[in-house]
Amino acid sequence: MVREGQYCVDILTQLRAVRSAIKTIELSVLETHMKSCLVRSCQCGDDSSRDKQLAEIMGLLKKYE
Repeated sequence: MVREGQYCVDILTQLRAVRSAIKTIELSVLETHMKSCLVRSCQCGDDSSRDKQLAEIMGLLKKYE
């Protein structure tokens, strides 16, 4: 779009759409991780692994702010 000389506002609109799509994918991956890996750690009673994974998730969520 830039090379073709498209209007800047149109380029920014497309970039916003891409960012939104990526955020949706990120949240989907995070949800899958929580439903599988985190739940498995909780079910097997591995407190150390659970706490590590929770800390990782919290770190990611803080980056999303």
